[in-house]
Amino acid sequence: MSMSTLNISLPESMRAFIDEQVSTGGYSTASEYIRELVRAEQKRTTNEWLDRFLMGRFEKTEYTEAQWDKMRRAAQERIEELLVEGIESGPAIPLSEDWVEEKVAMLEEQARRERQS
Repeated sequence: MSMSTLNISLPESMRAFIDEQVSTGGYSTASEYIRELVRAEQKRTTNEWLDRFLMGRFEKTEYTEAQWDKMRRAAQERIEELLVEGIESGPAIPLSEDWVEEKVAMLEEQARRERQS
């Protein structure tokens, strides 16, 4: 994986906190600690997006937390499968925002009809 550099300015108290986390948290460097924070935030953001996606189709209160987590993992796995399929399908083509909106509307209508039958 290619790495790039990011320089940030922090108050001394934050730097001391990071150094403490590195020394007590099993991290080799401050960079490793910061990367872990970013990964955790990426995961949280992805889970929020998946929750919004799933809530548009299911009533969360009808499921236990374990069932909801399983649904979230299944949705994420399916999205990743579709991304790989798309990558392997050939060169990318440009898509307009209008095309995406029309496709989403069509798929939502299709899902609505399937739920009714």
